[in-house]
Amino acid sequence: NNYALAAQYYELYLKRFSWSPYCKDRPDVVYTTLGAVYLDMGDMIKARAMTAEALKINPRNPKPHIVNGMISVTEKDYEVAERHFQSAIALDQMDTLSRFNLVDLYVTTEQYKKAIEALEELVKMNNLGPDRSKVLAKLDKLKRIEGNK
Repeated sequence: NNYALAAQYYELYLKRFSWSPYCKDRPDVVYTTLGAVYLDMGDMIKARAMTAEALKINPRNPKPHIVNGMISVTEKDYEVAERHFQSAIALDQMDTLSRFNLVDLYVTTEQYKKAIEALEELVKMNNLGPDRSKVLAKLDKLKRIEGNK
């Protein structure tokens, strides 16, 4: 499988090129990326190990929290997932990925009011670019769902 091969090469890259400026300057990013690859492969143990390494190196990086949140969603541990996404938001208020994941989590768990509030925060950020119309459409749809309860 291509993901397994990518993970192997990425780990090899980490070992063989640890001297490279990118690995030395941002190894937390490298570990986070590898965690995401393992998540996509379905290997939650290795994914968590990689994000744990990333957080040891740089606890202020929000991306490992996002990957951990996605792992928790995959495992249907929604409370833990919410905490990870909230941690990512606390570390980077302007990060839209963590907020989109939080909205998806709220929709999955049928917490539409929270999803609406999170989407409204995204709209206020005015940092959506071409996604703005999609966000507004989703917001409108969720308001209709919440209104029909």
